[in-house]
This record gives sequence, C-alpha cells and structure tokens, in this order.
Amino acid sequence: MALKSPAQSERRLLASGATLTVFGIAASTGELGSLAGVLTLGGLIAIIVGLHRFGRTGPDGAARRTDAAQPGTPKPKRTKRARSPRPRP
Repeated sequence: MALKSPAQSERRLLASGATLTVFGIAASTGELGSLAGVLTLGGLIAIIVGLHRFGRTGPDGAARRTDAAQPGTPKPKRTKRARSPRPRP
C-alpha cells in the first residue's frame, strides 16, 4: 500500500470540478440548458472548495533555510527614506 499525499483528495476534487465545468459548458451548446447550468455551477463550486482545502493543507515539506533566514540571525535594519518637500500653493 503506497503512502498518500495529504493533498491527494484535494487534487482529485479540483480535477473533478474542472471536468464537470467543461462538461457543463459543452452541454450548454446543445439543448440541455438547465442541466448545463447545474453541471457548470457544481463544477465551479467543486473547484472553489478544492482550492480552499488545497490551500489549507500547508506546504509540501520542510523548506530549507538559507543563512540569512536562520533563527537568531539579526534582520537588516531598515532606513527611512527622505520625504520630498511638499509644494507650497
């Protein structure tokens, strides 16, 4: 049994939503107007839910840090920019 990615079901939901949307748009060219609307709307809702769930799964793995991003490394100080003088009326 292979290990499944935590985002596997979200990817499947995105693919099925995209497929439903395409079939709905294709059905709208024929005589199935009400069915086409339901398919298209269902597909779009599935895409929105899939994107939301996919975004909530988090990053794929532990990201490698560069030397500048190591904990305890001081951040570079920001300098203030000089403001341009205001024009006088």
